[in-house]
Amino acid sequence: MIVKNRLLVAVLLALASVSCVKEDYNIDKLSSSVDVTSSVALPIASGSIALEQVLPKSSDTTKYIYVDGDKLLHLVYKQTFDSLTFSKYANIVKDMQGSTSIAAPDGISFPLGTTSGQTSFSFTISLDRADQTLTEALLEGGLLSISSSATFYGSFSYTVESQDVVDANGENLKRSFNQSMSLSLAGCKIKPSGGKQISFKITYAITKQGSSTTNDKVTLSFGLSSLRISELVGNLGQISIPLQNNSLPLDFSDMVDNVGDFDIKNPQVKLIFRNQAVLPFAFSHSGVMATKDGQAYRITGLPSPINIYSPTYGVEKVRLSEAAIDPSSNLVSVLAKFPQKLNFNGSLVANPSSLPAVTNRINTKDKLYIGAAADLPLDVKLSNVVLKDTSSYDFSSVVKDSKSIDLMKLQFQFKNGFPLNLKVTAVIIDAAGNVLDNVFAAPFDVKSASTQNGKVVAATESKVEVSYNQARIQKLKAGDRIVFISTANTDGNSTGQTVKLLASYKVDIKVVGFIQANLNNL
Repeated sequence: MIVKNRLLVAVLLALASVSCVKEDYNIDKLSSSVDVTSSVALPIASGSIALEQVLPKSSDTTKYIYVDGDKLLHLVYKQTFDSLTFSKYANIVKDMQGSTSIAAPDGISFPLGTTSGQTSFSFTISLDRADQTLTEALLEGGLLSISSSATFYGSFSYTVESQDVVDANGENLKRSFNQSMSLSLAGCKIKPSGGKQISFKITYAITKQGSSTTNDKVTLSFGLSSLRISELVGNLGQISIPLQNNSLPLDFSDMVDNVGDFDIKNPQVKLIFRNQAVLPFAFSHSGVMATKDGQAYRITGLPSPINIYSPTYGVEKVRLSEAAIDPSSNLVSVLAKFPQKLNFNGSLVANPSSLPAVTNRINTKDKLYIGAAADLPLDVKLSNVVLKDTSSYDFSSVVKDSKSIDLMKLQFQFKNGFPLNLKVTAVIIDAAGNVLDNVFAAPFDVKSASTQNGKVVAATESKVEVSYNQARIQKLKAGDRIVFISTANTDGNSTGQTVKLLASYKVDIKVVGFIQANLNNL
């Protein structure tokens, strides 16, 4: 049997563990080993199982069991919903086109020979939003294109410079060209003046060839296109980002058939934000929704909005922000329904007014991790919670020569160190799911251990015998699985008392088999 790592699986240990033990005897050989006695008692299994053995930490890091300093068991679920990257939001600069003219010295025509001088041109940066500014940007890619045209023939020489564009070597932009230039800006930084302007100075030497007398004109056309920003300093404004379809799966209800009353003390459920960008957010939501079998239950007690702080530039690489559901809200009553998942939906707003303004510093490799965690300490109260577990077995080889057996009897002896009362039934089913036999004639009561202040102080003992005649043995041979169904209650009044499930709790199990052989068939 494989024991699942599930909440409350401990209540099934006393019964399910029998199928975990390999028999050290073979009934097929009984006819040759029995002497003249007509009844033989065979010890089948014994041992002790502690909660720590059955509930180890899972290799699945989204959920696991851990033991705190008081030996109290906790069931923990963790889930990362989103890993938000900032490339989409950092690339706020739109493509730009513009031009400027170089006028003739006399305003009408260029003289023959060479005319030198300089002029300037500025882009007014076009950003996605009016509340955005750009102080500095490291470019992953982009293109600066400049071309010239004239109304006369000649030769043209230009040098373009900019204090607002710095190349990968840390030098201000300075390039010479003749008619046109296309310059890759990968690795360059742009530092717009006042957060809005990129300015260029153009030095020129124009040599006119041929004569004309009217309206000479030289035009310089500029283009700034396909800018891809890898790092940004500025302000992204109050952009809104929806967060939907984010859920924390809970599988602690997997073995629960029907729910009576369930009360877990001091559950902790929280949202967790790990922010790598110097960009604060606020997360707003309308409540946490728990779902089970298509039904939805709204959980109150989670603050909204939740402030998501940014790391301090040059000091921190990441900043952790958390917000927990108030355990005094309706969280406990909703968890009592054994929901299958918790949904956290809402929206993020960058640079919220609820937080002090900061200069945004973003690398497009930065991420904002959004997740949730539930820490459920097994300090619980429950009544009439129906649990189910299924164990596979193979009795066919054990009772193959069943004609040598008149009667087989199994005695289950339990020393229960768990603070839970169980009313247990069990059925044998075949591979198709058909019920072949009820193991117990009536539900078997396994009495809770004695408790004081929620902790076990003394184990209790109980036993039950199950007889198998020829007809029932044949059902065992045809069976495939045994299904244990237990109604669990903590001891105390009709609604139970709160108990702590500690790692040190155990159950001592002993199973004795009695075989009455058919001496005529020996």
